[in-house]
Amino acid sequence: MPEPFAVKDCAIITLATGRRAHSLTDFATHFAQIDEASIYYHFWGSRLRTKFGSIEFQNDFAQWARHELDDHVLSERLGAIDPTQFPDLDQLRREVLDVVEERLSELDHIPNARHDKPFVFIRSQIVIFDTALRVNRPEELPQCLAQMSTGSLFFILSTPAAATKIPWTICGAGSSISRTAMTRSFFCSRPLIPIFKR
Repeated sequence: MPEPFAVKDCAIITLATGRRAHSLTDFATHFAQIDEASIYYHFWGSRLRTKFGSIEFQNDFAQWARHELDDHVLSERLGAIDPTQFPDLDQLRREVLDVVEERLSELDHIPNARHDKPFVFIRSQIVIFDTALRVNRPEELPQCLAQMSTGSLFFILSTPAAATKIPWTICGAGSSISRTAMTRSFFCSRPLIPIFKR
């Protein structure tokens, strides 16, 4: 019989990179060089951050383009990028750079943010730990969901294809649940730090 599905939780740790962009050209220069953990954070970190009110865009790049560069065209294009459609963060980086470079070629001037509103590049690590919750049979899942934190739901459902596959599957004849072992090695060694007990 497969082992029970172990419910994990996660928390995000933010780390400064020292990189700031005051203009769209600054942004392109830094974005081409930033650590992939920074790309991950700015696309996925908002899902673990406390929010008040509605969020227009699910990534920080589109938010900055809209509110600090006042470039609605660029913000819509960046906001339309779905990070789950890319097999790795390097290809996601290339897509963002293509969008930014295309926009720069369309403009007569380079958009600048106010001096006190640069884009601040942050990188992150995600700490994963065991919650001690176990699901033995599919019918136990609804009750278990009520006990899960936002971090657990993020880890199970929202972690992108670039980082990990959906971390569980329902196996057999509908009688048991087991975890898949499909986390990509890059994310195990860099943005994700497994901690199995807390």
